[in-house]
Amino acid sequence: MNKPFSDETRHAINGIDGRLYARHVRPDAPHLFSAQKWISEGRRGREARIYGPNARLHAVIRFDDSCKNGHQSFAITAEISGAARRIDDGSIGCHHEAIAETFPELAHLIKWHLCSTDGPMHYISNTIYHAGDRDHNGLRAGERRQIINGRTKQPCWTLEAVNAEGVRISSTPTGDMYRGAETVPLFILEKGFDGQQEDLPPAPVLKWVPLYREGEGKARDLDAARQSAAWPDATDEELSAEPDELKAALEARLPALIEAFRADMSAAGLLWSPLA
Repeated sequence: MNKPFSDETRHAINGIDGRLYARHVRPDAPHLFSAQKWISEGRRGREARIYGPNARLHAVIRFDDSCKNGHQSFAITAEISGAARRIDDGSIGCHHEAIAETFPELAHLIKWHLCSTDGPMHYISNTIYHAGDRDHNGLRAGERRQIINGRTKQPCWTLEAVNAEGVRISSTPTGDMYRGAETVPLFILEKGFDGQQEDLPPAPVLKWVPLYREGEGKARDLDAARQSAAWPDATDEELSAEPDELKAALEARLPALIEAFRADMSAAGLLWSPLA
């Protein structure tokens, strides 16, 4: 077993008594803590009240690389002790509203949940996605874009029939959808004909056409964007900017954001790195 970086000790964060467990360093990454965990004293909060008179809510803080992803990340969650009945899975977890209500001294730390020493998790991509009105393919509702093959990186094409006079389209709801289109998919063409040879309809003329993806769009979730960016005072206008503009704004504020995060960790008595 690796020797602990520090011993377990009583430790207060913003006046809340608790226990700071022994810190450990990742043996393969000496600049990262594999364990840096603090659990607060128990208080009777709204989440604990339903579990009996002795139930208490505890705030649990971690600032380490316990996930082994190469980043020292911050998390603040809740646990319940002294419950008189079985605690289901839903009673343990983030519960940030309950933490803010029961431990208002820790409320300012909630915005750093899942933030690492290089910034919030998926800082730019998550913020732009939540703030935008484009779907996961980057398209607004009704917007069309030619599909690019992910393996070859080449544009995709499909063979369709020119919808000229006399071309026979199946008499189905799908066929009716394409009846006035310039080209139609081959699968809705009539494949059979009953009649004399001289009465055969004209053979369809085939044409390569771009294979498109049509966007579904999505509603903007600006509250989720603020949370992803750790930017609670961002205006709707700032978050609704075009992706490139929003990305530039996020990149510009990141150094100051990390410094503010570091200051809050220091004030809480949590170490930024074993080497710091």
